[in-house]
Amino acid sequence: MSREYDSMPGAQLTKLTTQSKLVGYACGDNPGQTHLISAVEHTMKYLQFVLAAWFALILIGCGAGHPNLTSITVTPQSATTTSNPAGQVGYTAMGNFSNHTSRELSQVDGLSWKTSLTSSGVVAATIGSTGEATCSAPGTITITASAPENLQVTINNGVQNTSTTVTGTASLTCQ
Repeated sequence: MSREYDSMPGAQLTKLTTQSKLVGYACGDNPGQTHLISAVEHTMKYLQFVLAAWFALILIGCGAGHPNLTSITVTPQSATTTSNPAGQVGYTAMGNFSNHTSRELSQVDGLSWKTSLTSSGVVAATIGSTGEATCSAPGTITITASAPENLQVTINNGVQNTSTTVTGTASLTCQ
């Protein structure tokens, strides 16, 4: 960085350059008390823009402006199949959103499925990630579909979505 001195009444003005590019100006009566002027003003001018853009990206990434999931409707609401031989029932989860729209949910949305035990504590059925339930013993169970309220945060990159979980249920009777 080179320094060029220009005269200023009562003070010394220093032009700061590096590789023939103007970096800024400094002024001060005493070289030990020099204050950087232009480079700081230039930086501050763009700092507000950068911070505003960064904040906007954070809001967009967190789902701001996107409708939230308000409920899940599981279909069929009630089903019956055999346990011997093992019968299967396919369930779907319809997501209902805060802007009064709905669509089918999937694993990409963070949808997960689980089954309850029977009233006597028996595992009567299992369910896969696509909503396919398979009966293995007699009994009535609850099928639960769960997904995060803010689907915009759910990305398949290992980041855990910490928004509130929304659930929907249905019943399955295994005979």
